[in-house]
Amino acid sequence: MTVRAIPSLLTLILVVGLVVSVVSVRAYAQSTTDVQISALKIVGTTLTITGKNFGTSAVTVQVGAGTAAVSSSSDTEIVAETGALANGTHLVKVTRDAGAGGSALSTLTVR
Repeated sequence: MTVRAIPSLLTLILVVGLVVSVVSVRAYAQSTTDVQISALKIVGTTLTITGKNFGTSAVTVQVGAGTAAVSSSSDTEIVAETGALANGTHLVKVTRDAGAGGSALSTLTVR
């Protein structure tokens, strides 16, 4: 996937008394990939995430406040070790590598 920067120019004209200031700012919007989580399954401390557009390198998985250790990943499945999780609902966030951009959120309930 190619990431393109899309420039936009914002010009502000400030008038204070007889002084006129022109300020120009160039901003870049990064295109991102539509990352989606379709299912979460945990067995012991092994979390399997299925979905799409995960990418194949430098994917990160956060579960609650911690980061899970990703043992394998493909564009449609991630397997990660979470460590012991308490019973309850945990927020899961999948983030693609910074170059491709994109992330997805879901919740995991442990009983």
